[in-house]
Amino acid sequence: MNVSFDIAALIAAIVWPSAIVFVLLKYRDLIEKLVNSKRLPTAGIADVLALEFREANEMRTEGPASQDLLTHLRLPRPVSQDIVGRILEALVEQLKDDTPADYVVIDLGNREEKMWLASRLYITALLLQQMTNLQALVFVEATQDTQRRIVGWTEVSKVRWALAQHFGWLEEAFSKAYYEVMSSPKMEIANRVGNLTAVGQPGNVFPAVEIIDGFFGQIQHDQTQCISIPAGTTKDEWVPIGWSWFERAQWLDASSLEKVLGEELITSYVRDDALYGKTSSNQTRVVLSQTGRYVALTRDDKRFEKLIDRREVLENVAHNVLQEV
Repeated sequence: MNVSFDIAALIAAIVWPSAIVFVLLKYRDLIEKLVNSKRLPTAGIADVLALEFREANEMRTEGPASQDLLTHLRLPRPVSQDIVGRILEALVEQLKDDTPADYVVIDLGNREEKMWLASRLYITALLLQQMTNLQALVFVEATQDTQRRIVGWTEVSKVRWALAQHFGWLEEAFSKAYYEVMSSPKMEIANRVGNLTAVGQPGNVFPAVEIIDGFFGQIQHDQTQCISIPAGTTKDEWVPIGWSWFERAQWLDASSLEKVLGEELITSYVRDDALYGKTSSNQTRVVLSQTGRYVALTRDDKRFEKLIDRREVLENVAHNVLQEV
């Protein structure tokens, strides 16, 4: 596996949407006329989304235990319990699956059973973005009435930086782990987008595993080895993850995640009956009313169903606008 921790991809992800937004804002009056006209392509078909709406690909997380990378990353257990060995196997299996993926669903659980630590979400966002070029994380929760009730979605890179801003020690731990691995003469930058790999071994996953090992080694604490908490930290920053073991992190639920991500978390959604069976102009109007690259579709009980990609709609509208100019 090539592990990339680059800025170039982030810049590229910003430039294209910014250009589209510029066109949409500059010519918003014309766009409104076009939306209300009959010139928009593709008529809606009952029970089928209009053809210009591409359904985003969800990352598969079910299968043999060795393939479920998210499970191994999520489970709160110490490094000493072979977390790295299990993740190594999962990474290898994940690389065998070349199915394109746009997003993955992160289940935050419920108020009684929280499922994700901030530290695990941080390292997961880093790894998945580089492994699969994943674009988005969709957050759901469980309520008494609804499973997979949508909380919101956001870009993967924004999750990493929002968590780093609120829990600075996570970025510090990763930076140190990355430096230690990169300092080894056995590692090298494989290309011009910052992929890190073992010398002469493209696709080797060990750099990623060593970074994970170093990362958790800095934020986990065995109380049997040292009764007092590490210097410079407070007791409420540490969460128990097993007998005598603690991790410097915080459990996340929908409320705390919203505080961490702030405006970066897109909480708007569209009920599927607002698109299915509607005319093309009505569908386009609904899609244009949303923000971000994707639109979250739900059932009427807010159960998350899928993301659809807005790019083709935006490109069609921008193309029509430029023809009018």
